[in-house]
Amino acid sequence: MGFAVCGKQDDPAALTPAVIDRRVAERVTGPLRFYDGLAHQHMLSLPVFLRKVIADCPRVITDAEPLIVS
Repeated sequence: MGFAVCGKQDDPAALTPAVIDRRVAERVTGPLRFYDGLAHQHMLSLPVFLRKVIADCPRVITDAEPLIVS
């Protein structure tokens, strides 16, 4: 399971369903079968077991301290 979501201005996870719905309405003509604000919010939600693993992880990978596997 996994995918990457990126943005130069907005944090995609912080966008509310209402903001997503407004942006879709401004940019897309016609109905969408899957994606809307609520779907966006749920796509970026982590299940309990992953939230626990992340909370218990002592190390955060950053630009200053990257993970190097050799």
